[in-house]
Amino acid sequence: EKAETRTGSSLLKMGKTELDIMDVQFSQDGRFLGVMTEDSLKIWDSFNGTLLARIRDTAYEYIDASAFSHDGNKIAVAGLGKINIYEVSLGNILEIIDLDTIRLSIDNLVFSNDDKKLLISFYGAGSLLWDLPENKLSQRFPGNSPASFSPDGNYIALSANYHLGYYSREQDQVPKIFDAGTGKLLHRLEGHSKYISMAQFNKTGNGVLTDSWDRSAMCWDIQNGRLVSKMKSELLDFESVKYSPDDKYILTTAVNETAVLWDAASGEFLFSMKGDTT
Repeated sequence: EKAETRTGSSLLKMGKTELDIMDVQFSQDGRFLGVMTEDSLKIWDSFNGTLLARIRDTAYEYIDASAFSHDGNKIAVAGLGKINIYEVSLGNILEIIDLDTIRLSIDNLVFSNDDKKLLISFYGAGSLLWDLPENKLSQRFPGNSPASFSPDGNYIALSANYHLGYYSREQDQVPKIFDAGTGKLLHRLEGHSKYISMAQFNKTGNGVLTDSWDRSAMCWDIQNGRLVSKMKSELLDFESVKYSPDDKYILTTAVNETAVLWDAASGEFLFSMKGDTT
């Protein structure tokens, strides 16, 4: 169901499913909506509610992950042993990435901004960078989800959660910045003490924002790997952490319906908002 964000009123209903919904995501332009269950992925036109494609490969025991390309024309769907790249509007297969020799569950998929590379992160293991035009492995990285590309595609931010279970809070975690072209480790972003829940580049690509279950968010300089600022919650884990469109501010939210705005350069608390602010 598609709803109006301010009021929560229903705008469009897109059918029912008997299985649990594992993930829901929009394409970058908002035109398409992907709804993933254990055994299939349905793609809907979010403007009129038309079902465009139902992707269900019998070779999959279940679907691990999916991701829209940045241009919205393709979607990557991962199952055990392979990834299929589909044309969104027709549902036909454009490319098959054979990972049968790896046989690990895929945790996350991320397209580069130019849609020429696909970052494949494995649960409990590392990540692969796949060259889509050549359909071949480009690089291997010792880190996994959460992951992101810099806007120019030259850098990759990866967490260090690959050796831990998802719910581990016991060991130090160090996000890392890699050169996407060479695979070289450039920086270790040392400062968090628990599971990393986000590692996201800003719009200009000169900084990265990390969020952790240690109740802190940190901004880092990509050129030297140094900590720029730190935002700390004393009581609750951050539920979400985001840059403002101009990269000047950080907005954090918590489960107690509190949103806080911070100065990205200094980490200074600016103000908070509680509950429904509409």
